[in-house]
Amino acid sequence: MATVKLGHVVNQLLQDSTIISDYGRFYDALDVRYPEYIQLTNRYKNAAAKTCELFYEILQYWVNAEKGNATIFKLCDILKGAEFVNAADNILKLGDPTTLIVAPTRQQPSNSTDISQADKSFNITPPIRTFVGRENELVQVKEYFKEKRTCVVTSAMGGQGKTQLCKKFVEQIQDENPSQIVTWFQGDTYDQLVASISQYTEQLGLQVKDSSGKPYPVDKLINNISAKLLPRKFPWLVVIDNVDSEYDGFPEVIEEFTDSSASVLITTRRANLLHGETEQLKLQSLSDEDAYKLVHNALKNVDHADVQLLCKLLGNHALACAQAVAYIRAQQNCSTAGKGYKISDYITEFNQDKAELVKYKLKLSKYDETIYLVVNKTMKFIREADGQQGEMSQKIMDVLCLVRPDGIMVEYLNKLVDQYVLGMLGRPMKLVKILQKVDQLAEDDKYIRLKYFNAGLFRLQEFSLINLDYEEVSVHRMVQKIAKIDSEYAAGYVLIPIVELEKQQHQSCNTL
Repeated sequence: MATVKLGHVVNQLLQDSTIISDYGRFYDALDVRYPEYIQLTNRYKNAAAKTCELFYEILQYWVNAEKGNATIFKLCDILKGAEFVNAADNILKLGDPTTLIVAPTRQQPSNSTDISQADKSFNITPPIRTFVGRENELVQVKEYFKEKRTCVVTSAMGGQGKTQLCKKFVEQIQDENPSQIVTWFQGDTYDQLVASISQYTEQLGLQVKDSSGKPYPVDKLINNISAKLLPRKFPWLVVIDNVDSEYDGFPEVIEEFTDSSASVLITTRRANLLHGETEQLKLQSLSDEDAYKLVHNALKNVDHADVQLLCKLLGNHALACAQAVAYIRAQQNCSTAGKGYKISDYITEFNQDKAELVKYKLKLSKYDETIYLVVNKTMKFIREADGQQGEMSQKIMDVLCLVRPDGIMVEYLNKLVDQYVLGMLGRPMKLVKILQKVDQLAEDDKYIRLKYFNAGLFRLQEFSLINLDYEEVSVHRMVQKIAKIDSEYAAGYVLIPIVELEKQQHQSCNTL
């Protein structure tokens, strides 16, 4: 029987704002009595638990109570009975109604010094649903990590699937070994890496500053983390994503992790990162077979020759193929007229756009040109088809061009977009100031557009331009790079330094 992980179910569920605002009715509809429900909801109301944690714990209890009978059909039936129709429709996208929802059995720590299941993962999200292939690469990574304290560098051009490969690998090893500890850190800059390590340190309940309030150096943080993890003798994998330069302090951080018996997996666009000191895995474009699977599996009733031609046209590049698939699928779903939209139509339009692009004399590599055409085509359609909602989608992309690409909290992004629409560029204001400005606008067109934020955000996700995971937004760096080319906002204004954004984000969100 086919299965789907609980995390994927929660992700789909939280795309419906109605169920988020009425979680009590959802809990009642499940007809279970979770012993820790009151404590959980109190933590949620006090912002000590995220929305995703609230729904995950409730659903985990329900799945375990069903004892192997928690199917997509059963959950959707409950959702529809409670009038959460949109949420049910979202869940049905995960697979056949007979698909079984699986969740780890809830376990209580044997003593207070044990590591909780939640602390065994940090910043982990599942791979995209369209992930296919890469079997040989996954086997190779697994072989590398048979030796402890190994460091593996996975390199490729942007958009070839480095991050998704690592997410798939993490998913596999956590399935095989529930005791596996995996911590995922952002490595764009030294400051971001240290900030990410500090966040995990705090998650473990450890101090990040000394008695005088001075932040601990990163080696101290890693040693403190190690001291808490290693007595449990669980295997520890550290993933450091998007390290595109060997900045000062980076080799020393890697050495600290490996000295602490951690294995390290790095993604980068730089082929010679830590060359000679690490195992190197260089990703190429998808094979013909894998590219074909990506397109064919995502679309129904397609012509074999058209699939092959599309993959060849897009160079078998994972990101380009995924973007094209999302566009074609959205065209087929958007209206009765669109149901006849075929891969051949996309190919024709793509070639027309390519011929038109010559007029603009953009200095792009062949690969960048392909991604540009795919992303630009999608954004143009959204702007023209969605009216004011489409305008909001464009505003969101304008802002996303300038912030860190990973883990932007939705509330924080909303504030930045509000200020952009209101013509008040700069660091995020407190929400009360934004609302005061909105009140002054009354029925002004700008105010009306602000109401489309959630719809505009979900539209970008529908077209695979962003990844919306619970309460955080991420945008692929290549999409970010390409979108910035056409953004008037990005061209004329630097919103806020990325490093400074990293430091302020958590604090700013608390002012909402």
